[in-house]
Amino acid sequence: MFRFVVVALLIGEASACGGSAAKSPTSTARPLAAQPTAKPHQVPEYPGAELGGVTGGVAHMVMVSIASDSVQQVRAFYSKQRLTGFEVLKGDLSKESPLHVRDAVGGQEFLITVYDEKGATMIEVAVKQRN
Repeated sequence: MFRFVVVALLIGEASACGGSAAKSPTSTARPLAAQPTAKPHQVPEYPGAELGGVTGGVAHMVMVSIASDSVQQVRAFYSKQRLTGFEVLKGDLSKESPLHVRDAVGGQEFLITVYDEKGATMIEVAVKQRN
């Protein structure tokens, strides 16, 4: 699911530069030698969850997946141990208090919410690119 986010970010950056970032003389991308060696972390996908939809754009995107397991099972999956590489800021995965995590390497922040919607377990991940 989050492989899509990386592709969307790259496509959006290339589009904003008027085409391919490699061909654009006005591209603000740093030379490859200056790129950080660490890779951004990805929020793990819940096994068996189906993508329900994606909204937003490059700077902010929300992805909703549907799981057949209970809300409690899905919330247990998103433990601090599973989110290794992220700084867990606050929250408990509920609609009232989404789990707020930050990837210091990739510069992205995520809000993860798991809730019941008419008997289906919904997993909502909001992605915000930090400036």
